[in-house]
Order: sequence, then C-alpha cells, then structure tokens
Amino acid sequence: MHQLEKLGIRADEIGTVILSHFHADHIAGARDFPNARFLYPEAAYAPLRRLGPFRSTRAGFLPGLLPDGFADQASPIERTAAWTPLPGPSPLSGGWDLLGDGSLIAVSLPGHAAGQIGLLLYASEGPTRCLLCADAAWSSLALRENRPPHPAAGIVMDDRRAYRDTFAQLRRWQAADPALVIVPSHCREFFPIDDREVP
Repeated sequence: MHQLEKLGIRADEIGTVILSHFHADHIAGARDFPNARFLYPEAAYAPLRRLGPFRSTRAGFLPGLLPDGFADQASPIERTAAWTPLPGPSPLSGGWDLLGDGSLIAVSLPGHAAGQIGLLLYASEGPTRCLLCADAAWSSLALRENRPPHPAAGIVMDDRRAYRDTFAQLRRWQAADPALVIVPSHCREFFPIDDREVP
C-alpha cells in the first residue's frame, strides 16, 4: 500500500484489480481494495474452489485472504474481455483485451500456477511495451542468463513442463523484441527492497 500512497493514490480509489493467479503472495492484499472489482483467469480459480483446507494450503491458496463477497466482486477475464491476436513478434497467439483498445492484454503464462496470466501493456511514452509476467520468471537476470529455477523449486509449481515452456517462450519473445520490457513480480531489479520499509 505504501507504493500507492507515495503516488497519492488511496486504496479506495482503485476500481479494478487483476489477479495473475491465486497464490497467497499474489492475493494477500486483495482485502485492501474495498471498492474494486476483481478480474482473474478462470483456469486459475476454478480448480481451487473445490479444494479443502489442506489441499488449498498445499496449492499455495489461502481463501481467507480474499475479500468477503469475492464471488460478487469478481469476474473471469475470459467472460469480460475479447480474445485478440498479439501484434508484433510474439510466440504467443493472443490474449484477452481487457480495456477494449489493445493497451492492456492478459496473456496465458502457465506452469508456475494453474491458469496464471501476465499483463502486456502498450504505452505511448516510456517503454512502449511491457509484460508483467507474474511468476513465469522470478528475475530478469534469470531470463537474460537462461537460468530457470532449480528443479527442487518444481515442488511449488503446478506444471513443471509448462513452466519450462513458458520460460523458453519469454526468452524467445525477448530475443525477437528487444524493446519489450519483461517484469517478473519478484524481481529486485524492478522492485528493490528497502529494509527500512519492511515491518
């Protein structure tokens, strides 16, 4: 929340929150946005709804982190956005056009978590193309140096083979489109940790 506050944005001003997948570290702040509607990939949420407490926890999903009434505030992206081909060099066939103008496209990045998506942003200034790749890679350095996670990390992945395929697709995409900025969720290059800000 402190990052939004630094920009002068209050949590109650946020109208839409897009969830890439349902691991606890990606939904932990969902309750902080009282006025938001939530968009999510159906393939990420559907299998989790049927799990009991033990299997949910094992899958990295803690349903108590979602706001009360989540089902009333949330919609699958597949039902709210049109499928569109991706412009330019991309190994992906397309994605869901979330705003209807091609500026924000949700793309499938499976492997780390069932149904995981990334967000492809097209901007008029700054980097013109940016892919928020969620946990499809854990750092930009790993992508640059072709260093996927250690095989032991596969224990927390939904599908190891799909993860490797997605990781390879990101590397091909970056090679074909060097202007594309790929931002992993946990990358310290983009999100340096200031120990003074950690409670």
